[in-house]
Amino acid sequence: MLRIVIVGGHGKVALHLARILKNRGDEVTSVVRNPDHTGDVSATGAHPVVADIERLDTGALADLVAGHDAVVFSAGAGGGRLLVLMVPGGLEEMFFELGNLPPDSITDPAVRAAISARYDSIPA
Repeated sequence: MLRIVIVGGHGKVALHLARILKNRGDEVTSVVRNPDHTGDVSATGAHPVVADIERLDTGALADLVAGHDAVVFSAGAGGGRLLVLMVPGGLEEMFFELGNLPPDSITDPAVRAAISARYDSIPA
C-alpha cells in the first residue's frame, strides 16, 4: 500500500485516478481548493483536503505532502513552469511555480542548486 497525494483532486482524471488507487488498496489524499468538491472526492474513497497550493508557503506545502510516498500533480493548466523537486534529506516533493515567485524567495542553497541544475538559472 502506498500513501499518495493528488494535487488538483477534483478534475476528471484525478477523480478517476483516486478510484483506481483506492481499489488497488492505496491510501489517497486529494487536495482541492473548493470545499464544495469534497463530496465528489470522498465518493472515490479518497480523503479530501481543502487547500490552495498557490497560496501556501513552502513550509505549509511540505506539511501537506509529508508522509506520502508519491505526489501526483493534476491541477489545472497554469501559465508558468512547474518544477517538482526532491528535497535533500527527505522524500517530500515540493512544487514551485517559478514564474510567480518573487526574486530571492528561494533561499535554501540545496533547493537553489537543484533548480539551477534543472534550469539555466532561477528566474527573477
